[in-house]
Amino acid sequence: MVVEGHEQVRLAVEVVSDPLQHPEVRLRAQNVIDEVKSIASGSAEREGEGPLDPSYETKQAEQLLSLCASLIASQAPAKAYLEKKLFGISVLQQLVTQQWTDLPEPLRQRTTLYIVECCRSLCVSPEAPSYAVKSKLAVLFADMARYMSTDPKPSGAGQAPAGEFDPKGPGNAIKTYVLPEITTWPGARGVEMACLVLRWLPEGTTGTVVEALPAKRKRTLLKVLHAALPEIISFAYQALDKYYAALRQAEGQDNGGGQAQAEECKHIVEAALSLALAYAEWAPMALMHQSGIVNACGILMRDKRFREAACDVLRQQSACKLKPVFAEDGGAPNAK
Repeated sequence: MVVEGHEQVRLAVEVVSDPLQHPEVRLRAQNVIDEVKSIASGSAEREGEGPLDPSYETKQAEQLLSLCASLIASQAPAKAYLEKKLFGISVLQQLVTQQWTDLPEPLRQRTTLYIVECCRSLCVSPEAPSYAVKSKLAVLFADMARYMSTDPKPSGAGQAPAGEFDPKGPGNAIKTYVLPEITTWPGARGVEMACLVLRWLPEGTTGTVVEALPAKRKRTLLKVLHAALPEIISFAYQALDKYYAALRQAEGQDNGGGQAQAEECKHIVEAALSLALAYAEWAPMALMHQSGIVNACGILMRDKRFREAACDVLRQQSACKLKPVFAEDGGAPNAK
């Protein structure tokens, strides 16, 4: 089985990433990569006959997790180390989005802990990671959090009793687990990562992940996010307020360190604006005003670097359409 051969997969990524390789060699390497993707998505055909053994699927998922850990651990100056990292994250994302509900609980917990550890390690890494790695890890965490929040059979202490789902109760994974976790990630990079995670929670990278959810789970996700809106919007404002001030201060410094700090703060402000935009269209107007987001965007419009993004937030908020978002659910929260 290809997922057992870590070195075979690593070599395949190196070959595919090298345009100087012979086309036939690259084709064979691409076949290895495609096989790994099909296993991660659950669409691979199993050799042999007979009924499907759940332990076989679990073993495959465990081997995939091990393979992803090996790929994501790649560091410079290893050949194609960035491509290996990105491929490992992509495979893990497919495992989460395609097979999460079928994974046994112990493996879900291991996967969750591993993804959390990846994000924490990135926040304290001495080397500045590429934006591609940061964004893909954030999307991966958001995908995992989305499935945790809509799991019809949540695990752990404090789960809600059978019956009507209470988005404000202990079963709301966004409020009880995700927000307390990501808002404590260390350093400025941790704030940027938290903004990116929260930005992708409502829709996924293209919206197709959320659209693929069953209607009941989609309504549950919207209720969960609506219940967590005050904390999410407050976090966005705090990031804008703190790091735009830090950006202006760093720009006033003459040393090279000030320039690096300014660039880091600029990325956080951009991520916070992207986060605010993701919720601006359907977040209650009163909440957006009270949080300070609207005033902050008015100030940021004076800065040409953030003018377009800040204007987009205000434009979306002015066309606030919370009610249609919950149109499928008669018991929707009141938009007023």
